[in-house]
Amino acid sequence: MKLERIKHGFNFVAPYYDLFSYLLFQGRLLHAQTHYFDRIGKVDSILIFGGGTGKILPPLFKTIEFNSLTYIDISGNMLKKARRNCEAYESDHVTKIEFIEGSTEVLNKNQQFNLIITPFVLDCFSDENLLKVITKLDEHLEPGGTWLFTDFNEDQDFGIISDMRSAFIKSLYFVFNLFCPLGITKLPRFGGAFSQLNYSTVAQTQMLHGLVVGRVYQKLASPDREYQ
Repeated sequence: MKLERIKHGFNFVAPYYDLFSYLLFQGRLLHAQTHYFDRIGKVDSILIFGGGTGKILPPLFKTIEFNSLTYIDISGNMLKKARRNCEAYESDHVTKIEFIEGSTEVLNKNQQFNLIITPFVLDCFSDENLLKVITKLDEHLEPGGTWLFTDFNEDQDFGIISDMRSAFIKSLYFVFNLFCPLGITKLPRFGGAFSQLNYSTVAQTQMLHGLVVGRVYQKLASPDREYQ
């Protein structure tokens, strides 16, 4: 089964993931993930979907006040590292966090969150599957809630920087497909998918010469909006 092979692949790369990321990006990916944390302040409930090894947790603890946090990742080995990163931070936050192995199917039907964070995970999906995933996640974000999105970026501009960016992203997909058979070789159209769900872009910034984009999306509060 393809999903099991992907899960096995992420379990395999988990021990090396942070080192690989640091060697390539010198901590800039973590900076991108946490760029908009200071806009949040205090919320009741948070969902981190695809949080990986949990490097995102200590900066979150320092910046955002919360009562509960649900942390989901497909890889059990990634979750083990996330728990260790959490426990190494001297606070009582670990008692507020539920670590769950799986994907969107593990969410309780009526579970609602004030804030959803997707840090470099939605690039693992094709356009078709991306829309399915964010539509499912959207069901669990309360009206008026915030979605912090961070991922790689391949805007259709021109020039040598754009060409280099596209080549680099293709090389990343090549390497990841060796271990985790995602079956895709290009970024999905993130903006188009969120537009179909009528999200408003509150803030946006590009980093690493446009290679990475961070966005703050807000869910429209209208109760009668239709999903497309």
